[in-house]
Amino acid sequence: MAKEEILEFSAIVSELLPNANFRVQLIAIEDNSSDCKSDSDSDLKSSGSKLNSKEIDFVSRIGKSKVIAYTSGRMRKHRIRISVGDRVKLEISPCDMTRARITYRFK
Repeated sequence: MAKEEILEFSAIVSELLPNANFRVQLIAIEDNSSDCKSDSDSDLKSSGSKLNSKEIDFVSRIGKSKVIAYTSGRMRKHRIRISVGDRVKLEISPCDMTRARITYRFK
C-alpha cells in the first residue's frame, strides 16, 4: 500500500473504548497536496484538492460519521494521552474505511 493513498482527516474524540481504541467524529479533510495558498475563490476552486474518484466517494459517504481509531506507535512510545473532546489528526486507509490511526493530538 502506497503512502499517497492514505487520507488525512481532522476529528474530535467522542468516546473512549477498551484496548486503547477511540470513537472519533470526522470534521474535515486535511489537504496537504497544494503548496501554493491563495486568497481568491477562483484560485481555490482551480487549485483545489487533488482527490481521485475513490477518495471523493469516501469523503461523500463518510461525511461527519464516526470511525474507530487507535493511537500510532510514536504516540504510544511517548505516552501522549488522549481524552474525550481532544482534536486529533487521523490517517485512514481506503482499504478499511472503518478504522483509523491517530497520528497527532492538537494542543
